[in-house]
Amino acid sequence: SNIEKQVAWELNMWESIAAHVDIGIDENDAELSAVNARAMSYFRSFRKRLREVMIDERRWVYLHWPTMADAQKAGMCYDDFYDFFLSAALVDYEKMGRDMEPLVELMEKTDLVEIKGVQLDSINKNYYMVSGTDSVQLFDKFGTKVIPSFKDGTIAGKKYVVRGIFGSIFNNKAEVFPIEITEQVETGVTEVNTAKAVDGNVYSIDGRLVKTHAQDLSGLDQGIYIFNGKKYIVR
Repeated sequence: SNIEKQVAWELNMWESIAAHVDIGIDENDAELSAVNARAMSYFRSFRKRLREVMIDERRWVYLHWPTMADAQKAGMCYDDFYDFFLSAALVDYEKMGRDMEPLVELMEKTDLVEIKGVQLDSINKNYYMVSGTDSVQLFDKFGTKVIPSFKDGTIAGKKYVVRGIFGSIFNNKAEVFPIEITEQVETGVTEVNTAKAVDGNVYSIDGRLVKTHAQDLSGLDQGIYIFNGKKYIVR
């Protein structure tokens, strides 16, 4: 077929290409909506090997150039969107990584953390503790359900104390698995959602649940464990 001949020709062309720089644009998300879905699936299946060569077996750089269509989807005028887009695309990520090294070094030495005076925020069902322009994502890895239930947006006027286990640094952002969240008020700290509620659960230092409804740590192998929000060493 003509498609097979085209793909064969392109594969032969890519044999002599070591790297490529591509610039793409979006003008109409629905441009291919009138194409028969079965025909499109057939076309893509024939080009699968070609995509593997271009993406997995060659070095490449892709720049998505900002267009009027992109600005419209962002709800911005084009000039503002253009400046915003390029400022994000041209961030010096190597410098950002170097600037994060002291925090990474500190957090890698840390297992239990306590952060005071933060607000809680929810964006697309992802939860964060926020202080100024800084944010740390919260993950209910242990099923403690201590994160308050609320719709997207910051819980106005409330500040919290978050106690939890440091997870990792991902995309230059810290991750924390909360064990206890309490509301911080002027007269002190009032309990809102606590993991007392870890219900006697015992976790290994890497976050695995190893014992439930425990009264103590008897019967466990030597190691470091998290029990009711505190770290213990079994010798």
